[in-house]
Amino acid sequence: MAANSIVESSRYPYLQVRYAVGNHHETVWAYVDTGFDGYLGVPRSQAHRLGPPDREARYRLADSSPVTLPVYLGTIEFVGLMRSLPARIMSVGDEYILGRAVIDRLRLTFDRGARLVAEA
Repeated sequence: MAANSIVESSRYPYLQVRYAVGNHHETVWAYVDTGFDGYLGVPRSQAHRLGPPDREARYRLADSSPVTLPVYLGTIEFVGLMRSLPARIMSVGDEYILGRAVIDRLRLTFDRGARLVAEA
C-alpha cells in the first residue's frame, strides 16, 4: 500500500527509488528521463553488483545506434509513493535513469527546474 499519494523531490529532476535484483536491494536517486522507454537504467559501473544478467537484449540509443545490453529482472518502488512493480532493469550509461515504462504510471509536474512532484 502506498505511504502517500504525492511525493515532492527538490533534487530536480530526480526521484528516489528502491530497486531489487535477486538478493541485491538498493535505494538510489534516479534521473527522470522522458526520452527513455525502458524501466530503470543502472550505471555500467554498478552492474557487477547485480550478478549475471537474466538475458541480453538489443536496444537503440537516443542517437539511433544499436547496442546489446545486459537485462536483469527485478522490481522498482517509488520511495513513499507505491509498492514495488516488476521491471526490466538494464545496465546502461553513467547514472541511474527512470524511463517511461515506470514513470507513465505517475502524474509528474516539472516545476520550473526547482522541484519534481510525483502523484500516484
